[in-house]
Amino acid sequence: MLSSALKRLRQTRGLTQTEFAELLGASQADISRYELGQMYPTVSRLMSFCYILQVTPNQLLGVQDEV
Repeated sequence: MLSSALKRLRQTRGLTQTEFAELLGASQADISRYELGQMYPTVSRLMSFCYILQVTPNQLLGVQDEV
């Protein structure tokens, strides 16, 4: 699930919600809402999450790559 993956990856990178929000150009409250599943990102915002956290969209969304 996006909300739990976002929180886990942010914490793994050693970022607080405030630090992540600053990198994203968002508010800390927005990050909290994303992590609680109360708000969902646009595709553009999702791609920014991936860039900052250095993961693929599939990793962030919990999608298994099939070969």
